[in-house]
Amino acid sequence: MEWFDTTADSAHALTTDQRRLAAISMDALLDELAHRRWEKWAFGTATDPLGIAFVLWWPHHADVVVLPGPDHAVTYRAHRDPHSHPFTPDTVAWVYAGIPAHAIRTLLLLPPPHALNAPTDTLRLGDHVRVPHTWLARRPQLIRPSQ
Repeated sequence: MEWFDTTADSAHALTTDQRRLAAISMDALLDELAHRRWEKWAFGTATDPLGIAFVLWWPHHADVVVLPGPDHAVTYRAHRDPHSHPFTPDTVAWVYAGIPAHAIRTLLLLPPPHALNAPTDTLRLGDHVRVPHTWLARRPQLIRPSQ
């Protein structure tokens, strides 16, 4: 069963971008993040990798993907706060955890933060949702998107 309902009524029909994202592989989703100029962060070392994360900056929010391994991902839209990094937010507007391809697709399909139908909640996050402090202590490496 697909992660979306293909039989939805026409009022809820998928856009072309939604259909395209629904059909692409995990590798293609990671390429999509790069194409959309998301920052990529690597945690750990080549001999002891801990995970990777991606960030897309908005004026008042940051969209975040955290991949601790091949079978799980956490995605969220953090409220930007000058006192914290989006890897360690106290609150978010939206959060999703699950299979990496589903989590990334779901985040990519969110309306931009300034859209009328964008999530505006203020949800408190537990430590299990944020980037682990042990990762941050290991000097993460930023891999900037290509110009």
